[in-house]
Amino acid sequence: MTEDVVAAYKKLSLKKLCEISWNLFSLFTKDPLVSNFRRLLMREQFGNEQIARQYGESYLLGVVRKQGKTFVKLVEGKLFREENLEIIALQFYGPILLLFQQYDCNPENEEQIKGYLNEHIRAFGKNYNRTV
Repeated sequence: MTEDVVAAYKKLSLKKLCEISWNLFSLFTKDPLVSNFRRLLMREQFGNEQIARQYGESYLLGVVRKQGKTFVKLVEGKLFREENLEIIALQFYGPILLLFQQYDCNPENEEQIKGYLNEHIRAFGKNYNRTV
């Protein structure tokens, strides 16, 4: 399995990685069903423990844990330098979560947000890439 993730990552250009990232970002911010569900959980988490757990698993530390599994493969495959995997995942996902909220408040700033996302992907890769 590590070889699959490593091989796929090696084949990705920065441009393609940014395109994939924007498509996923757009799913969570523009798709009515997905976006409304995310916003509903975010809003209702404060009054309902079960929803708070669901929101945390779906959009907070649950995401960090899941992404950590991918990053461990990139570290094992010698593509990313060794660091605390939870911190790698937090540093990757934290800015994306902030950009979700920026988009929710100001969707008219889509091009600026897309630029931030692309620059985040580039800088993150540069920071953790072992070959740089």
